[in-house]
Amino acid sequence: MAKIALTDVTTRNLPLPAKGQQTYFDALQAGFGVRVSQGGSKTFVAVLGKRRSYKTIDKYPSISLKMARQEAKRLAATHSSNSLERPAIRHFDAAQSFLEDCTGRNKA
Repeated sequence: MAKIALTDVTTRNLPLPAKGQQTYFDALQAGFGVRVSQGGSKTFVAVLGKRRSYKTIDKYPSISLKMARQEAKRLAATHSSNSLERPAIRHFDAAQSFLEDCTGRNKA
């Protein structure tokens, strides 16, 4: 994962990987980067939360670098790391929910 100062010129001239995808992260804004595929597609991404989930913003050049940065900041501000985690449920409650679901769908 390379860190570079992303500008319009550097984004336009990012090298294509020989195989798969390569993500270039912005040195100026944490959690924001450009994913480049071997076919030449460039997509802005934001990395969110403790689990570092990738959220696609949009493809370059259909969205400008400035707008993608603003969207990444908005996503980071509104994202809660708890939203990706499952709510805690006790074993007894999970078993009850499972049995209720089964009795509704299965024959006696």
